[in-house]
Amino acid sequence: MNYPPTSGWSGTELRTTSRLVSLVQGNNDILLTHATNYAELDFIDVRPNPHRYDAELATNNNVSLGSFNSDGLKNSVGGINYTDSYVNFTVMAPTTGSYFLTVAYANGGSAGTHLLTVNGVSAGSVPYAVTGGWFGGGWLSGANPNSVRRFSTVPVSLNAGLNAIQLGKGNNFAELDYLNITPQNNLTPATPQLNISRTGSVAVLAWPTPANGYYLQQIGNLAKTNWTTAPNAVNLVGNQNQAAVPISGSNGFFRLYP
Repeated sequence: MNYPPTSGWSGTELRTTSRLVSLVQGNNDILLTHATNYAELDFIDVRPNPHRYDAELATNNNVSLGSFNSDGLKNSVGGINYTDSYVNFTVMAPTTGSYFLTVAYANGGSAGTHLLTVNGVSAGSVPYAVTGGWFGGGWLSGANPNSVRRFSTVPVSLNAGLNAIQLGKGNNFAELDYLNITPQNNLTPATPQLNISRTGSVAVLAWPTPANGYYLQQIGNLAKTNWTTAPNAVNLVGNQNQAAVPISGSNGFFRLYP
């Protein structure tokens, strides 16, 4: 394992480093011993692909780390406000090919973008629709993060093994929570279908990911046309987006709208 320098020892800055390993089914022994120089360890994490890559653990420059809660733990990245601001993720792709890149973000201002670079080559931008608030706590005051977190998905081409995905200052502003990648399998994503189920006094709205450009909207009367973005928290559960809506005595109609 290679450990690039950080700005200090434990308690000062946490970074991650990755490499591809082959494991057998069941228990595996992973041993880390001294080779050259020094490093302090916090945890190891072995996951299949795809999985989430948290923004606060990525390599960043001229940004701010924020906290969702009063505990002070860093779990989001904001302040991507300058031409030299960026967040650089190292992601693992099992094979060379086309993938969907999904970014979890918050945008309490106007519609914006981040410039996207993949393995040092410009790959366009990631769009961020307005979410109704910023991530709460830390260096910014804002809404409950679960209420303002949304997802934006764009296609990318990746190489087998490790890839560098960088998000930098584009138009306006957005805060980052995490990203993940999923294979496209050479298929164009279909129009997502919105499903509803009931759990006690809550209606659970669910639709598949990725659903790039589609947002959950609501209205109380189908005779009207003033649909608005639903304020309910949208969470990624497995391969689905889910929103929990308390059941009340009022009518409520929902749709996915691009």
